[in-house]
Amino acid sequence: HPYTCQFIKSAKNARYTHSCVYRQLITNNWQPIWYTGKIMTRLVAPFSPPPSQLPRLSPRQGVRKFTVEEYHKLIEDSFFAENEKFELVEGWIVNKMSRNPPHDVAIDKTHEALQACLPKEWRIRIQSGITTADSEPEPDLAVVLGPADRYLDHHPEPFEIAMVVESSYTSLDFDRADKGRVYAVAGVPVYWILNVVDAQVEVYTDPSGSDGAAGYRVQEVFTGEDLVPLMIAGKKVAEIPARQFLP
Repeated sequence: HPYTCQFIKSAKNARYTHSCVYRQLITNNWQPIWYTGKIMTRLVAPFSPPPSQLPRLSPRQGVRKFTVEEYHKLIEDSFFAENEKFELVEGWIVNKMSRNPPHDVAIDKTHEALQACLPKEWRIRIQSGITTADSEPEPDLAVVLGPADRYLDHHPEPFEIAMVVESSYTSLDFDRADKGRVYAVAGVPVYWILNVVDAQVEVYTDPSGSDGAAGYRVQEVFTGEDLVPLMIAGKKVAEIPARQFLP
């Protein structure tokens, strides 16, 4: 298989038995999905994967993008193990970033602060999927139209979303570039990044453009006692100090 050969070229002293077919996910994690015989060890070697930010990727032999429908089919067919956490970003199946305590504290504090201010017809979903034309990311928080049962047969779509929030500790570049582009293309009106590293809230509004050129025209940074405007459906419903969102 071309991938097996390609990987072994970069993996000195790799030990294996019989034939294997490997899948390559966006983060260049190689995992067996079918084999004959017994794999004695994982392929372990001084292997440095290339940068995994989506703008640097391009289709190569044996690698292709997936549609949202194909991604749903993989989930329905239990293709992923229960402990595997992925999301679909611009057609690529991407490993979800690991979380640390400050990351989760930022999510928890932001959930509390937003919940107290939201109009009654809106609700918060935590680390749940949303669906766009070519992506199914799982933002840390999404403010969506209620009630909860509205989403029994689908994930929230852009017209049902007021804002999304990502808590960023190790994923800041990815959240700014790739996630920002995904949300802008979909027309999500407000995108927040809880920048835990720099202790600031980054607010992105006024999405524009399409595909690789998409982005948010307005970018604002709030720290400490700065009042962050909470915009829901084009209306300012509250102003909250930035410190209330950060650990």
